Amino acid sequence: MKRVRPMLAGAGLAALLGGCIPQRIVWSPDGRQAAVLGGEDDNGYDLYFADAEGRLGPKQAANVCRVAWFPDSRRVVLARLEKVDSWPRLAELLSREEQEFLDQTARHMESAIKASAYREGRPSLDQDWERVVSRYLAEQRVTDAQVDAIKLYLARDERPAADPRAARRWGVLSPVTVCSLQLAAIEGDGLELGPIIHAALWPVWDIRVSPSGTAVAFTAGDPLSNHKRPIDLMLHTIGGTQPGLTVARQVAAYPDWSADGRALVYIEAVAGQPRPDSDDLRLAAVTRQEIFDETGALVLAEKREEQLAGTLMSDLARVRCLKDGRIIFSGAEVCLPATPQDMPEAVQLFVLDPRQAATVGRLIPRQEQRTVGNGDFLWLFEVSPDERWIAFPGPGRQVVLLSLTMGGVFTVDRPDAGDGDAPRTVPAWRAPDDLCYARSVDPEGAKGPAEIVLRPHPPAEEPRPISASWPREVAAGFLD
Repeated sequence: MKRVRPMLAGAGLAALLGGCIPQRIVWSPDGRQAAVLGGEDDNGYDLYFADAEGRLGPKQAANVCRVAWFPDSRRVVLARLEKVDSWPRLAELLSREEQEFLDQTARHMESAIKASAYREGRPSLDQDWERVVSRYLAEQRVTDAQVDAIKLYLARDERPAADPRAARRWGVLSPVTVCSLQLAAIEGDGLELGPIIHAALWPVWDIRVSPSGTAVAFTAGDPLSNHKRPIDLMLHTIGGTQPGLTVARQVAAYPDWSADGRALVYIEAVAGQPRPDSDDLRLAAVTRQEIFDETGALVLAEKREEQLAGTLMSDLARVRCLKDGRIIFSGAEVCLPATPQDMPEAVQLFVLDPRQAATVGRLIPRQEQRTVGNGDFLWLFEVSPDERWIAFPGPGRQVVLLSLTMGGVFTVDRPDAGDGDAPRTVPAWRAPDDLCYARSVDPEGAKGPAEIVLRPHPPAEEPRPISASWPREVAAGFLD
């Protein structure tokens, strides 16, 4: 019998699996400078700052994969990658909870090896790892990164010591990539790195600084690994004494703060749904959870949450909150019951107004669907600061604008016709009337180098290139 499968993000998911679609240009709230992530994607990118004329400063940090600004435009949060090949260094970075989990799992694995060797009347052999331990790990739903971390743990003193062949096996180990969040402040022409507020074996997907600058919300998980780890929504309060707090589990990657900074809005799987590593359809809810009360006191422990609308669960769904209280989110438009052939194949944008009952509306007119295509990258949408426009990558590496006042859909410029379907960077707003994006240098949109441009009053005025003077080490693997 055919099963109803969840809608995937098509080319968007494929590009994400390949490590593509970074947000290479992130403008400060005051629009004066942008964080630029340049260079090849070996282990993160090099961080630079550029002004609105494209003048690029010196390299400030390495191994950066994501940047978020504080409201004062003087501080940032950096997501950074580090490849670790020894247990002592890994133990310095990981939380006590994660270390205890790895220790417990490693001890169970050693017991499994010894039990198998005893049953078969011979010492443990290298193949026992693949045959016995891998089965144990699969049953425990341990991620690929945790497997590599456990190997480092077992090899810290060449255990099991009784088997020299197994000890030799630990001599060839895979480095473990740790993703950490680090606070930093701009001081003059330099960047002063501050404390690390989070470190884990899975990637950070999104960082959202609260409008007041008093808290950092972020999502972390590994939903694309062989044994999927659901994405968690975490919270760090600036100046607080508590470690990272868990807001919700099994959430979509892209949440947002409410305009008043008191609540987080996100999409989470409804309780009782299939496991995250299942291919079965999962139901979800657009959820609003109060984090701070009217006095600014933290009320997360009280679980003041409200489910605002139902949708299908997608790990890539995005939420953005408007100043007037409306909530925009990406998802699939579906009417149940439905046959497998009738299940949705395109991503849509919806608007929800919590102030009015039963008001979830479709944002993209049906007659404009051809311009949007299947919406493979629609989940990368960003709202302009004046909340009049939404920009997102369209088919063929075009940049598409959706008017929130008129309802029309427009392609902004010639496509960036490089290799592949994924955009080189996510379109970003410098100011209410200034859109930043990548386009082909060739006027005909032919394959080849690209440039970063600012376009005032899109789609009316002509774009202005700002990356022409950027050196080779910035453009390599990015614009070339």
